[in-house]
Amino acid sequence: MRRAPGLLLRDAATRPGAHRPARGGSRLVSWRIPSLRIPASDPATRQALLLGLVALIYFLSGKLGLSFAELNGSVSAVWPPSGIALGSLLLFGMRVWPAIFAGAFLVNATNSGSVPCSLGIAIGNTLEGVIGAFLVNRFAGGPRVFDRPRDIFKFAVLAGLGSTAVSATCGVSSLALAGLARWTHYGALWLNWWIGDVGGDLLVAPFVILWGSSPRVRWPRERLAEAAALLLSLVLVGHLVFGRLLPGTSHRFPLTFLCLPVPIWAAFRFGRREAATATLVLSAIAVRGTMKDVGPFSSAGYNGSLLLLALFTSVVAVTVLTVAAVVADRVLTVAAVVADRRRIEQAVRSAYAELGLRFQRQSTDLSRAIHMLRAQVSARTRAERYADAIVATIREPLLVLDSDLRVKAANPAFYRFFRITPESAQNRFVYQLGSWNWDIPDLRRLLEDFLPQNRTLEGFEVEHTFPGIGRRTLILNAQQIVQDESPSRLILLAFLDITERKRAEEALRISVERFRAVAETAADAIISANSRGDIVFFNGAAERIFGYGAGEAIGQPLRTLLPERHHEANRLDLERYLATGDRLVLGKTVELEGRRSDGSEFPLELSLTGWRVRSEVYFTAIARDISERKAAEQKLEESRGQLERAQALAHLGSWTWDVAKERIAASPETFQIHGLEPRPGWIDRSAIADLVHPQDRAMFGEAARRARETGEPLDLEFRIIRPDGVLRWLHTRAEVETGPGAARIEGTSQDITERKRAEQQIRQLNAELERRVQERTAELERSNNELQMFATIAAHDLQEPLRTVTAYTQMLAKRYRGRLDPAADELIAFATEGATWMHQLIDGLLQYSRVGSAKIQCESIDGERVLARALSNLRRALDETRAVVTHDELPRVQGDESQLVLLFQNLLGNALKFRRRAVPKIHVTAHGQGGEWKLGIRDHGLGMEPQHLERIFAIFQRLHGREEFPGTGIGLAICKRIVERHGGRIWAESEPGRGSTFWFTLPGAETAAGAGESSASSVASTAGGRGSEA
Repeated sequence: MRRAPGLLLRDAATRPGAHRPARGGSRLVSWRIPSLRIPASDPATRQALLLGLVALIYFLSGKLGLSFAELNGSVSAVWPPSGIALGSLLLFGMRVWPAIFAGAFLVNATNSGSVPCSLGIAIGNTLEGVIGAFLVNRFAGGPRVFDRPRDIFKFAVLAGLGSTAVSATCGVSSLALAGLARWTHYGALWLNWWIGDVGGDLLVAPFVILWGSSPRVRWPRERLAEAAALLLSLVLVGHLVFGRLLPGTSHRFPLTFLCLPVPIWAAFRFGRREAATATLVLSAIAVRGTMKDVGPFSSAGYNGSLLLLALFTSVVAVTVLTVAAVVADRVLTVAAVVADRRRIEQAVRSAYAELGLRFQRQSTDLSRAIHMLRAQVSARTRAERYADAIVATIREPLLVLDSDLRVKAANPAFYRFFRITPESAQNRFVYQLGSWNWDIPDLRRLLEDFLPQNRTLEGFEVEHTFPGIGRRTLILNAQQIVQDESPSRLILLAFLDITERKRAEEALRISVERFRAVAETAADAIISANSRGDIVFFNGAAERIFGYGAGEAIGQPLRTLLPERHHEANRLDLERYLATGDRLVLGKTVELEGRRSDGSEFPLELSLTGWRVRSEVYFTAIARDISERKAAEQKLEESRGQLERAQALAHLGSWTWDVAKERIAASPETFQIHGLEPRPGWIDRSAIADLVHPQDRAMFGEAARRARETGEPLDLEFRIIRPDGVLRWLHTRAEVETGPGAARIEGTSQDITERKRAEQQIRQLNAELERRVQERTAELERSNNELQMFATIAAHDLQEPLRTVTAYTQMLAKRYRGRLDPAADELIAFATEGATWMHQLIDGLLQYSRVGSAKIQCESIDGERVLARALSNLRRALDETRAVVTHDELPRVQGDESQLVLLFQNLLGNALKFRRRAVPKIHVTAHGQGGEWKLGIRDHGLGMEPQHLERIFAIFQRLHGREEFPGTGIGLAICKRIVERHGGRIWAESEPGRGSTFWFTLPGAETAAGAGESSASSVASTAGGRGSEA
């Protein structure tokens, strides 16, 4: 990418002259970061070694990244290889893509074991790096991408956000096609993959590119101390935010903002390489802390924490790199502007002085020589010799032509300057010089068109490329010389080389344009005025702040921008400085009011400096509108007032205890709580500590000592006796803050006397309530036992007459079927069916009663065995329906085995009963949830409407008639009672025509092994074993 001369952005460590010894004699310490230098002399060998080294680094970093995988063994939210691939392609070119492909293939082949899947992932990873490198080279400056902020944003969008989508899409698709990931998890895996690659591109790639491009470091010794302080601060901040440096602070307090100042420090003081390094180190500390479940993102779970952390570190990386580029650009630009301006001013002054002196000297010498030649015609030989000597002393090239434009003579300076020998020039046409290189159109116009009309011509500018000396800009002064004794004329050409002056003028123009560009992009107003106080420069920010256009402001007095009450003081300050040099405001930052074009006033922060150009004095003011800051300060003051009022309402006072000096500063409410008159500033700690109740002083002193020695937070309730004798309860919370000197304790004290009184009343009421609850519970248990006994006795007592009725109706049906009329047979059938139905209802009621009254024998039970027993009990129904029952690996649970067998048997029986015409398919699943297990039985049967999902668990509730499906409506009620007695819950999910899933929870056994991911479902046997057909 082409850049304007002088605008190439480089870090201070790589600028020309940056390695000179620092002022004051400090010495530089230099070292070089090891770079990828291949010792082999053969290009093919070097290429092979380079590819092998890049592949090895990619492979090792890939293994490191996969150690953070959570959702899938091949998908990680931390993926450094993407940055290594992009950095390698930008540093070494597209020739290293085979190394990227080989490293990616080996990482995944050794991880998943699937060659097709590894090939797909390797292709995606390679395409990501190649596309990212192509886009950065094409649109963002290639390896110099971090020189300019806009290129950094292009890098973040094109490489960080764009090319990474290719790898994520190819990788997750390959995993899904190979059966190593579920399609239902595609979105989550894609996002996880993509964010990991984004983090690698934005964190690792800048580090690789910046250090790979410029590995040499040279710092003054004092800069080493600052670098050590920077590293120490980085480690401390990293462990403070993402470690356990202060236990518990990462969750209670939002300390994430502390991560930005240290990398920005590196950006301002060192440069882009060190800023990228600081960001990478901070990210490594953050990843380590997040893996240990520490830090502000740890509450989102392992994978969620890494995703949030990757997003956070990527944003920090882009921000810090942008700041580093802006700082480097501004520092270099300002330094170049100042240096160029001084150098150009000196060069222009010297050039003008030299030009005038040379031309004056030439004119004087030529006039003297010509006059002497004319006056001494009789001594022509001596005069010519004298003229030659004079001409030979002239330092500027001179050329004499005859009327035919042939070279008659030239001074030595001509031959030296144009590198022409006298033999090659004498008597030749001037255009033939330098192998016709002097056939210059501008020279022809001078000699053939302009000079014949004028005896003298000065200041004719010619620009041409001459052999041996390159392109030059010359001023030609021509004069016709008429000889007294000859009608022919001679032409004298004097050459003045102004190439350096032209370059100086161009450099001055570029410097002025650069200064204007910097000034116009500044956010603060930049205004310059001359010694009369008239504005001579007014940048765009000044136009926005003051409301004047630059055309309106330039030429106006500087005091126009101030309210009238400041005009006189401004005039006096200007006169005093010009007269005495006394600086009252210069070099300082002051706050005053500014005045806009509409007459409105606003607060202004002003910095004023003076400078000279030769004898002229100029002033430059940098002004900033601080209206928002003043408003914020006013809001802060209002907030302080609101805080004091809120503390008074809440009876909450704040205080600071200086442990070393045994003094305390407290809010007015703290004094009010202690019954003291408010006092500003620091007071002796004893004034408050002596009010602690004598019985609580030992506890209070021990807690304060422990807080000082261990740094643990202070949380204490104690009593005080105020000076008026009133006893009050206080609740004090405090944190220990350790600074460079002694420790301080910051805390609050709240008057909780009323709360203590309320707690005492609540304890009394709770005791009374507990007594009443115990009485009611005992009474309720007696009632339940009596009701249970009644239900059991009633059911048993109903069984005997029901058996009699059933027996006689069945006997009646057998003996008289066909001997009576059809109506009588139908009535007998109704009676028999009703008696049978009543018998089933009573049996169900007895079973429901037994489930509720039987004592649960809690033990650790194998879920596989429970399912096998239930399937064995349903063997006949399974054979008749040819049902297929599959299940996941079932855990060990805590419960009563017989009741859990009944639970599984009822739920599986329902699935077999309410089936469609197709072969029933039933699946049993299990998921761990903390200390319990969530089990489900899913079928593909009839399903039900959502409004019936609660009603089906009530006793005797049915959705179908007995003619459609047999049953009493008690089975699900029994299931609910079993689950609830085991401390769980049961519910159903269903969709008409799609089937139902019955979910229930059971407590996990202490010795149960956690169930892993669902195994491949297989056909279950009638005995319930895994892997055979029912």
